[in-house]
Amino acid sequence: MLFATGLLAQACGGSTSTNVTGPAGVRCQAAVTNTTSSFTAGGGTGTVAVTVSRECSWNAVSQSPWLVVTAGQEGQGNGTVSYRVEENADPVARQAALVVSDRQVGISQTGAPCRFDVAPASGDVVGAQGGELRVDLRTHAACDWSASSEVVWAQVSPGAGRGDGAVRVDVQANTGSARTLSLLVANQRLTFTQSAV
Repeated sequence: MLFATGLLAQACGGSTSTNVTGPAGVRCQAAVTNTTSSFTAGGGTGTVAVTVSRECSWNAVSQSPWLVVTAGQEGQGNGTVSYRVEENADPVARQAALVVSDRQVGISQTGAPCRFDVAPASGDVVGAQGGELRVDLRTHAACDWSASSEVVWAQVSPGAGRGDGAVRVDVQANTGSARTLSLLVANQRLTFTQSAV
């Protein structure tokens, strides 16, 4: 009887524990797909498809003022972000990023063509005795240009440059009839007349 009581006490005095592990939390790792990643200087529009578990919320933020989110600034589960790329007036390519959740979507845009203001454009008369003619250029600091003479009796200096500049044209004396001086400056053909003797 005493032995039985001891067994009962041992059985009643024992303890057990059970660890219950819940399901792992959903990892909100979004997958993003961009319709296009490169734009011309004129700009344009695009969309980014967001694929993620329906329990997950996300937002979309632009890191540059010329890349504008027009729709889908935030959402939950699968969705679409719409954006607009503004026109690039500078002749310099640029890059920006659209951040969707923890994903970066790269956007690149080409620069605008270089524009050159050249003066005088044409028409000045050079005296028969020759001399120096000056051509001024105004353009963006990133724009390269070249200058050359299309006649052997006039030399230009410098032959190339970047940004604003001035081209000096040394014109030899004319020993005959009036003649035409032709220059090519920043891909623009300039013509001038040199007087006869």
